[in-house]
Amino acid sequence: MAEYFDLPDRYPELFAQLNEEQYQNVVEPLISSWLEGYDFSRKEVARFIDHELGRISDDEFRKQILEEALALQEALARQEEK
Repeated sequence: MAEYFDLPDRYPELFAQLNEEQYQNVVEPLISSWLEGYDFSRKEVARFIDHELGRISDDEFRKQILEEALALQEALARQEEK
């Protein structure tokens, strides 16, 4: 985990699309999870931004998160089988 919340620095091209209100709507949940130790990937940050900008619906947002979680769970299960 980085010493400070650096996602806007790492992915400036993603955050540049947002106005101030959208920026706050995206950053608040990201900071909350970061404080709990989660480090978001570029893909995950892009998904939050796409959702905020209305490019993906609430349902699609949740579907993508659940699909990734399931794929990770399956990969971990396969590793444990070895």
